Amino acid sequence: MIRLIAMDMDGTLLIHPSEGIAARNAEALRQAAARGVKLAICSGRTTEDASYFALDAGLDMAIMGLNGAYCLDRPLGQCVANHTMPEQTAWELVAVLDQYPQMIYGVFSGEDIVLNYQRPDNEHLGIDWGTHLGRSGRTFIRQRKEGLDQLIKRGVNKIVAVDQAMTGIRETVREKLNTSVSGMAISSSWINNLEIMPTGVDKGTAVAELAQRLEIPMGEVMTLGDNDNDIPMLACAGYGVAMANATPGALAAAKYRTMRFDEYGVAAAIEKYVLKA
Repeated sequence: MIRLIAMDMDGTLLIHPSEGIAARNAEALRQAAARGVKLAICSGRTTEDASYFALDAGLDMAIMGLNGAYCLDRPLGQCVANHTMPEQTAWELVAVLDQYPQMIYGVFSGEDIVLNYQRPDNEHLGIDWGTHLGRSGRTFIRQRKEGLDQLIKRGVNKIVAVDQAMTGIRETVREKLNTSVSGMAISSSWINNLEIMPTGVDKGTAVAELAQRLEIPMGEVMTLGDNDNDIPMLACAGYGVAMANATPGALAAAKYRTMRFDEYGVAAAIEKYVLKA
């Protein structure tokens, strides 16, 4: 029996982010909720950004943002988990990333973001960092590292570095970080980025924390994902389901597979393992 479904967004739940959650996926989730199944988004996106996808689809669910480092009890709700890295680790990460001007990066603390660059069209920062950022006014974005001192002192949940021009520098930067900085772990959610997290914090720990709060055994949890940052939650759930478009690592971590994200793989998995069970 599946009592909790936690899913990634990009490459999993979302087909065209600008159009929101596709109707078939949303309907399958609504039917699962009607049977008493708890729902959750577990995404690298910010909690505000993820919240609006749920709200626009009329879905009530937990929101685990920033790869599970900052979590809400419901869309735009109260924070129930806030995991940060040591200040020294954050400063060391920034110092290394600054050695590679090919990489743009964002430093995330809850719903605040500090960027290391200035985008010419400031109103369209969502193109880089989220579909709905700033829609409720909860997320505050500063550029050219303005306010970085205060943000790091408050606590960093995640740093994302992106080889935006696809120069091929990503793996060099990953190796440098791994050999130079402790107190962090690196994953990826796309072919040109690095997602840098506090040690021991990932989507798997977030799903486990949520399941514990809901008193649901991990054997009764279904997770769905497609990329390397989804591996921990695919591996820890009784029903870890990888999309057909998943990376080799995500496919290896999952016990089950479903259709591609653009073939409504989330709905197909829910229909098979929840609604027809």
